[in-house]
Amino acid sequence: MKIKLRQEELLCSNCGKPRTFYYLSDYSYGERLVLINHGTGYAYMNMIEDAVYDEFSVLLKCILNERGIVLAQSDFAEVLNLLFGIACDNIGGVPIDFLYSMEKCLSCGSVKFDSELVGAEKIAEVDLPVITHESWNLLNDEEKRNAVNDLLDKFKSARN
Repeated sequence: MKIKLRQEELLCSNCGKPRTFYYLSDYSYGERLVLINHGTGYAYMNMIEDAVYDEFSVLLKCILNERGIVLAQSDFAEVLNLLFGIACDNIGGVPIDFLYSMEKCLSCGSVKFDSELVGAEKIAEVDLPVITHESWNLLNDEEKRNAVNDLLDKFKSARN
C-alpha cells in the first residue's frame, strides 16, 4: 500500500551509516506503523477499520474476565499489544511483534542513532505491507479462543 509518511534520516551512532525513519502524520488517528523484521522495516495498520483488531480485543476481554483478571485500560492495551501478533499473518516469513519498538541500523544492527537529522524532514510516498489476518480468519471461534488461552498460559508460565 502506498502511503504518505514523514521521513527523517539519522546516522547510526555505531557505524555512521544513514537510516531512514518513517512516521505517520500527527493527525493520523487509529493508524499505526508497526516495526517488522526485528526493527528493519515497517508495516501499516488501520486499527479503526481492522475488524480483527476489534474482534481480538473483545475476545481477550472475555477471556480475562473468565479468568477473573481485571486490568486498567493501559495495562489491557499492553496485553493486547503483547498478544495481537498471533492474529496477524507473517510478513516475509517473520511473525509480527507489536511490542517491538527499536528501529535497527540496516548495516550493523545497532539501535543507537545520532539525535541530529541528516537534512530536513520530508514527506515521502512509501510502499508498505499492510497487516493482514488471513490465517486467523480461517480459524473457528473455539480455535481462536484456544489460541489466545494458550498464549496467555505461555506468558503466565514464563513470568513464574
